[in-house]
Amino acid sequence: YRTSVFASLPGALNFLIYLLTWSIFMVFLVSKAGGSVWPAVVLHWAANTHPNVMQALLPSVDSGLLPGGSKGAIFYLAVACLFVVVNFRFYFGLTKSRN
Repeated sequence: YRTSVFASLPGALNFLIYLLTWSIFMVFLVSKAGGSVWPAVVLHWAANTHPNVMQALLPSVDSGLLPGGSKGAIFYLAVACLFVVVNFRFYFGLTKSRN
């Protein structure tokens, strides 16, 4: 990664956004799975492989146009923000009163 992802500041920031974005989903999965990391492991595998799967399924589409990897960080960040809004109580610790 030193000579590719971290070779420039924009590349490093893009990768950081990508990592933080996927972490939002993984924290949710681990919590909902009662502390098991296996759902997050599966998500990590899917995050790493889905660009290749999409390219195999859509060979006529330029791979630069397909989402995947850190180049899709802004797209994933938007999806993660929507996910946080939908699951607001989970992320911000708001619970319903049990009175």
